[in-house]
Amino acid sequence: MRTSLSFSGGANSVAMLLMLIERGERPDVILHADTGMLFPEEYEFMERVEDYIGQKITHLQPKRTWEEHFYHVKTKGKNAGKINGYPGVSFGCGFSRVAKMEPLDMANSESDIVYIGFHCNETHRVMNKPKFRYPLIEWGFSGEDCKEYCRQHDLLNPMYELGFGRAGNCYCCPYKNKRNLIMIKERYPDLWNKMLRWEEDSPFGFKPGVNLYEL
Repeated sequence: MRTSLSFSGGANSVAMLLMLIERGERPDVILHADTGMLFPEEYEFMERVEDYIGQKITHLQPKRTWEEHFYHVKTKGKNAGKINGYPGVSFGCGFSRVAKMEPLDMANSESDIVYIGFHCNETHRVMNKPKFRYPLIEWGFSGEDCKEYCRQHDLLNPMYELGFGRAGNCYCCPYKNKRNLIMIKERYPDLWNKMLRWEEDSPFGFKPGVNLYEL
């Protein structure tokens, strides 16, 4: 029986991984859908996790990079002829489907059990697929419980300590709040300048109500 674990590097997936190993249920493969758009510290952090557990993380590559997807020209609908640009916050992220969901679906198709890191307050996200298992929900672990568990093992993603509310998602994600965006501007000027260039090229700007240049 082949087991796989979907790993983002956030507190939920790290805590789930550590607890499964402690309970003697080490997954056969750890799958990270690598968008190529994480903060530098997060890639270093994943190497620390590998050293700690003595197991490699498999980094799945998307069929399109962020920029290839960003500048891809639409061929259908009312926006035909325009590039994708930044994803709209009201109808989900197309790049997430390309870079995360599709590679994970393909890799997990070979597994008999797939561990998903939704915590106990995310039962609404559970998918009705027999081979999907949600250990954190089974164990009653909340998001804060996961962070505390990671702290106890000195394996909390550094982005939390820096003040970011989430970890394991693209640095340019439009779902980031203004406080986190300003932190990127101050701490990662090179990344910020890329985001400004993309905003200028995006048909719909960065997102409604937020202009990066104004920040």
